[in-house]
Amino acid sequence: MTVFRFILPCLLAALVTGGQPTMGKVLDSEFIKVSSDQRSFIGKESGERFIPWGSNLVLRSKDDLNIFGPRYTPERYEQILIACQNLKINLLKVFLPISNVLPDPQPVGGCQIAPGYIENLINFLDLCQKHEIRAVVTLTEWGGNGVKWWHDGGQYWGEAPGKPTQH
Repeated sequence: MTVFRFILPCLLAALVTGGQPTMGKVLDSEFIKVSSDQRSFIGKESGERFIPWGSNLVLRSKDDLNIFGPRYTPERYEQILIACQNLKINLLKVFLPISNVLPDPQPVGGCQIAPGYIENLINFLDLCQKHEIRAVVTLTEWGGNGVKWWHDGGQYWGEAPGKPTQH
């Protein structure tokens, strides 16, 4: 099962360390910054130590690399986040593959995000907050070379040097 393949390494790490890392008194809405001694993280307002304890959220199936695409269901990710919370995980990194977030065709001078993507991402972030887990959201170039707009000079990023403007 997908959840167990993700959770197993986290469980092993929790057993090795005694599952000690927690958010302490750092507020959910509080910005986390590097402490003045440059050796740890603290809440900006509270000054409480924050120990990041987490993982990349990558499930076993290649089809699940597009986490917030059509296969996304709140129930599935609720189960994953409950398991993470039980393991005292407080940080997950999720990836937004650019070819799924910004599929072909893309308009000249703008961008069109895939339908449902923003709604699914917002739902996931709400679930993370509910389970006291911070999310690091990363736009990746995975699959970028599979979309036409990427090869055409990347209208989203501006014109490529030396390529004529296409309108």
